Amino acid sequence: MKTIRNMAILFVIIVAGCASTEVDRRAGALLGIRGTITENTIKNSLSAVLTNGTPVAYVKGYLRGRGFGEAPLTGVYEDAKSREVWVRIEFDPKTLGFSKKHYGIGFSFDDQWQLTNTVVREWWTSL
Repeated sequence: MKTIRNMAILFVIIVAGCASTEVDRRAGALLGIRGTITENTIKNSLSAVLTNGTPVAYVKGYLRGRGFGEAPLTGVYEDAKSREVWVRIEFDPKTLGFSKKHYGIGFSFDDQWQLTNTVVREWWTSL
């Protein structure tokens, strides 16, 4: 009985790990990041190119050039009222897992549409 319980725990760990590495792999490929993918590695990668003061047109062009909005399971959303652009990297619903990881990347702009802040948020959806 103990062996079955241990095998079930191992299965859950493996399945949960598959759900996170799939979105991490795609995030790394889109952003050219090697190694471990975290909120910090994503933010550092973007901040190296998209510094505060960068015009919104350049930010959106950079994101398009990296494949955001065109690559499967990605989206780019602009909210003119709040002067924000958000990018989402969604989980793949075809992968195994009870919990699925996503990333949201937010870019805030001033009234001249110059970049003022970049945030990266990781979140999980449980099935």
